[in-house]
Amino acid sequence: MSVPRAPSPWLFALALPLGMAGLGLLLWKSHGGQSRAYVDSFYATSRLERLQGPAPLSVVALGSSLVGYGLAFDEDMEALARAQGRPLRFVRFVHHGRSLDTIPPLLARIRQHPPEILVMEAECLAWGNGTGTSLRVFLKHRRRTLFQVALTWAVRICEGPDAADAHQVTNRSLHLPGAPPPPSAPGFDPGRFAAALEGFQPQPPDQLAGVLATLQELARGGCRVVILPMGRSPEAEARFPAELSRYFNGFLGGLAARGFLVERQGCPLPQACYLDAAHLNPEGQARFSAWFLTRLGTWTGARP
Repeated sequence: MSVPRAPSPWLFALALPLGMAGLGLLLWKSHGGQSRAYVDSFYATSRLERLQGPAPLSVVALGSSLVGYGLAFDEDMEALARAQGRPLRFVRFVHHGRSLDTIPPLLARIRQHPPEILVMEAECLAWGNGTGTSLRVFLKHRRRTLFQVALTWAVRICEGPDAADAHQVTNRSLHLPGAPPPPSAPGFDPGRFAAALEGFQPQPPDQLAGVLATLQELARGGCRVVILPMGRSPEAEARFPAELSRYFNGFLGGLAARGFLVERQGCPLPQACYLDAAHLNPEGQARFSAWFLTRLGTWTGARP
């Protein structure tokens, strides 16, 4: 009579991260990733009330972590604007990666308190999260393991969906007690950048169409919608595939044809201003934010 053998520990090692990822996804969905209550909490949309009232100019910037690292937070941007003699009221919203899941309910909130200018990151409109290749891309990141993913999901499940969320932190004042320190500079890694490029896929057309339709509704209501490419570091730009550049430029041309104001003037910065391929460090953010303010006159149709 044969004795049943215990399952291989390798089977458990492979099943654990997949199970944790599945549980995390279910938790996020059950929490209401697209619900208005979740969006209000995640983005701290009550900040939109700061835009009410007469002058100065009201501006909202919306995008992925590129916006979070590239543009100063609300009151910091306003202080920089005052120093430049360009007073404004400013709110910055940063969402999860390049996913558009939470953008429609956020735009619905913005429509209730529409700014004079809404600046939308171009990259998060053009590129989706690349879910079809995400596992393959992840496995190429030598500094991470499946065990680390399982552990991360386990912590998130135990603490709740909002715990230690770096993107949610970027939607809160950085001057509150316990605010995180400025990020360190890991530097540009050609291998990681090459792996990340495999995840560059166009946004799902159905999701993109809904977002663009809402942006056009805002524009028809008198809000100036600006599409802003955030750019890449010199090292990343030199390695960016020509076919992806052609697609991105064609995508921007299509948005311009639909009546959006597409910003074509870039803000070239040296590699020393970047944390990696595209995220700016504090020096880079200061310089990019200052450049951003110089473009407001052009975006409103006045002299810069």
